[in-house]
Amino acid sequence: MYQRKRSIILLLLVSEAFPVVFDPYLQTVAASEIERLVTWYNPQGKAELTLPEEPDIEAWLRKKIGREKSMRDWAVLVWEHCPAAAIFLQQRLRGSDRIRGEVARLVRGAPTLVSHIPAALQLLATPSNLEADIPELAHVLSWSPVPPVTAISFFSRMYPQHPLTQQYAVRVLTGYAPETLIFYVPQLVQGVRYDKLGYMCDFILRSSHRSPILAHQLLWNMRTNVFTDEEGTERDLENQLENALEAISLCLSQLHAKDLIDLPVT
Repeated sequence: MYQRKRSIILLLLVSEAFPVVFDPYLQTVAASEIERLVTWYNPQGKAELTLPEEPDIEAWLRKKIGREKSMRDWAVLVWEHCPAAAIFLQQRLRGSDRIRGEVARLVRGAPTLVSHIPAALQLLATPSNLEADIPELAHVLSWSPVPPVTAISFFSRMYPQHPLTQQYAVRVLTGYAPETLIFYVPQLVQGVRYDKLGYMCDFILRSSHRSPILAHQLLWNMRTNVFTDEEGTERDLENQLENALEAISLCLSQLHAKDLIDLPVT
């Protein structure tokens, strides 16, 4: 019964009246949503579940998104009415690089309008903007917190190293409880590879003082990354991790938790 009702809803949405019910902008949003629902409804593309109007909707959507000027005008229009809606619009219409590019330009022009939206940060702190060291990057420091995995990505090959984004990442990570950070220990340790400015190492040391359990997990992961081979002859991150290893060991000793180091790795 559920599938039957869903099929009826989809058929109503893609009926002949569809092109005249909404204005062109809402039509595009509706068509994109229909395409997403159809994927969930029939992920394997079974012929018996395919709706007759699906090809028409898909062709119309591709044609609409392919119009460069209309997409840019649309992004500007949505931004003027609601900047937050423009951020999520480019997320929904991922097939349009033109919309993303235009929204990114608008974000750079007025970053304070969307600084409360974590997802908007990736439109300002792009690799090209970091390379160019644009002045608008100063707004990054006061941006709304992003998820831990996004913050750690600023210590990876995805982004050029920049003091503002790495300071922001450390601020965000500091706001999470050790119980949350423990799930990202491997990523934190690997972030040391891209930490020429020392922000990640400093964060790891300070986090070790916050939680003996987190310090223990960091210590074990660091030890496994000192060498790349099982024999322990090919060094990898020894130079970057040596000081951190000593500091964490001292931290555990000071916290009277040195015995945790001798626990087996699980």
